[in-house]
Amino acid sequence: MINRILNNNVKTGERIAMYTKNVFEENSKTEKQNSLKNILTVSKILILCLICTLLTSCLFSKTEETLKAPELKGAPEIKFYTIDVKREEIRREIKDAVRIEPARETPIFTKYGGWLKECYVKLNDFVKKGDLLVEFDSDALEIKLQQQELELEKVKLKGKQNLEKILREIELAKMDIEETERKLSEKENLRASLLSEKSDFDVRDLDKEIKDLKKQIIIQNINLEGIQQRYEIAKANLEIDITNCEKQIEEVKQQLESTKLYAPKDGMVYTLQNIQVGEYVSSYRTILTIVSIEDIHLKYTGIHSGRFEVGMKVTFTLDDEELPGEVISAPSYYSKDLPESVRESVIMKIDGLTVEKLMSLRSNIRVTLVLEQKDDAIVIPKSLLNNHLGYKYVYVLENGMKKQRFVEIGIDNNVNVEIIKGLNEGDKIIDT
Repeated sequence: MINRILNNNVKTGERIAMYTKNVFEENSKTEKQNSLKNILTVSKILILCLICTLLTSCLFSKTEETLKAPELKGAPEIKFYTIDVKREEIRREIKDAVRIEPARETPIFTKYGGWLKECYVKLNDFVKKGDLLVEFDSDALEIKLQQQELELEKVKLKGKQNLEKILREIELAKMDIEETERKLSEKENLRASLLSEKSDFDVRDLDKEIKDLKKQIIIQNINLEGIQQRYEIAKANLEIDITNCEKQIEEVKQQLESTKLYAPKDGMVYTLQNIQVGEYVSSYRTILTIVSIEDIHLKYTGIHSGRFEVGMKVTFTLDDEELPGEVISAPSYYSKDLPESVRESVIMKIDGLTVEKLMSLRSNIRVTLVLEQKDDAIVIPKSLLNNHLGYKYVYVLENGMKKQRFVEIGIDNNVNVEIIKGLNEGDKIIDT
């Protein structure tokens, strides 16, 4: 088609050229002065005519090509992803983490104070009765104990020597009394012999000697009693001194024993003070506390604490194991005068808990409280439930067609929902 248009245009151009040549030859003689101007004018006209011809040919030319109608195909099949309605268990429950709350703590402290040497446990460690927990510096006490033991030996030795000395004095006093009594006996026998012989010997001097000997014996007996009393006093004082020394030794031993604090029972280290090695710890200051398994309760302070009531049964999850429990204190049980932190807490006991289970625990303990439960209910995923102005509906597949069906719901646990009206077992719900 384009070649034909070009051929027509060439022919038209040749005709115009021939005409222009004739005109030019006729007027060449008469208009020689304006020949250059005429040539330019004719050339412009020629160019304009050529352009118009090309445009006209393009606009009004007819195409020889024919358009084919698209092939008609059948409507594509609509496929739906559906879920079969079936019966199963549904529960609405509270699940949350809990923490250990001891019902009773056993404090560990020293009666005498001291410089911390070593702490052998960490927070949440499990210990057995008799395990060494904390040790204090004992060098000074060991030296003091040695000094007290030496002092006791000195007291005993000195007291023994003193008693032996007094005993010798008693023996000498007794010997003196015996000698005086012997002399008295001789004088009395001599006097009796003289009197029996009716001798003219004057016995008045002999009587005086006898009288003096008797007086001497009395004085000697009094002196002996004094020595014996002194012996008893010295003996009693020695016993007192020994007792005092032994008490001091016992006290130092107790102080030494208190430098090592042992676990009084099996349990868990629940609290531990931040005390550095070498720091002085005053007497009766609690260093740590131990909670036995029997004293462990579990505490919940979450946003659902108001749902718990005393006596409710709960289940605790320890990693992969579940243990039963019971609510023993709940917010409704507390007085309004208590602090808010106390009034919003739930205390629960747990059954079957052991040290081994706590020691092997890899994650937090979680509590489950079932609020509602049905074992044989029509249940669907909540994501398939639609809501418009408070009306609940789902899309079901009936005879290959998508249809809307209104439903009524029961238990809703935010994951699944119970359908109490509007669906039957075996219906197919469309997952939109």
